[in-house]
Amino acid sequence: MALGVFLTWQAPINAEASRRLASPSLAALLSLTLSFSLVLLFALLTVRTLPDLSRLTAAPWWVWIG
Repeated sequence: MALGVFLTWQAPINAEASRRLASPSLAALLSLTLSFSLVLLFALLTVRTLPDLSRLTAAPWWVWIG
């Protein structure tokens, strides 16, 4: 439930970042960089075993654009 609240904040926060940086592209880069960093940190703290590389390479092409 708390994550849903954060989702509602995303658009106004990104709009404010865009105004302050004077660039929607830089605001998007900031947002994506922070999101990636947080997901990476979460994965490093929670993933206990790495997936088998052969399973990853056998995935359909559209999996990689998700």
